[in-house]
Amino acid sequence: HDLKDIFIDNTIPISKSQTKDITILNSSSYYRFLKNDILNAKNSIFMISPFVSENRWGKLRDIFQIFKSKKPDAKIEIITRPPDKMYNNELNMSAVKVLNELIDFGAIVKVNKKIHSKLVVLDLGTKYAISYWGSLNPLSFKNTTEINTRLEGKEIAEQLIEISLAGKFYPYQKIEFINDNYIVDLETSVLKQLKDFRWTLAGYYGRQPGWICSNETLDKIVEYVPIKENEFKMIPQFTRRNFVLWNHILEIEEIISPLYGHKNGARSGQTNLFN
Repeated sequence: HDLKDIFIDNTIPISKSQTKDITILNSSSYYRFLKNDILNAKNSIFMISPFVSENRWGKLRDIFQIFKSKKPDAKIEIITRPPDKMYNNELNMSAVKVLNELIDFGAIVKVNKKIHSKLVVLDLGTKYAISYWGSLNPLSFKNTTEINTRLEGKEIAEQLIEISLAGKFYPYQKIEFINDNYIVDLETSVLKQLKDFRWTLAGYYGRQPGWICSNETLDKIVEYVPIKENEFKMIPQFTRRNFVLWNHILEIEEIISPLYGHKNGARSGQTNLFN
């Protein structure tokens, strides 16, 4: 193909006047902007998020509730993967819990097992439309190296949705929540988020994932759910003063936060993770 043809087929033209309505955001500022825009949205929220997590949905739930209380007839639509296609290709009760809550909340939830795009559009179809486009799953974990764009405008929003919605989508039907499987499935989802975060850090530092930390360290974080510094130090790699994950404790705590209260570790008498 001619390079010009590739650009025509795979890019969204942006006029000079539209460039003033584009904002580049890191992960931290992304959620501050998004929460403010949701609170000021007029009629709809549309999200594409291949993965969902309890910690992120927990942080957005209150904002959604305020929006819904102000706009009871507003439409909320979520596009994601089925709960058996998010983690290890097995039905995950942690994902089921979030999707069921979204249905109970009044959201329209549709699924596609191959969806990969990440997108938020507020007030779709109006001149007030605002889009968030980038590499961050809006209903899953954030990390400090993601870069996203905030764009204003009706046409851009419609174009972003057009290129994001490939394939067939099916309405999500609520699945029975089985509490007996919940903790194990929650651990599985948290471990996957930790491994994804390790890959992100590997790219950030220009190293292999094994340089960031071992698989055993990630397993022990999930098994133990450390909260205090001395609890992290019970995991061997954390005894190194220059261990890179010490620089990312806040991100780790956010990932494992759904496990708080479910696991006791040393707080119930365990004194060494490797006994």
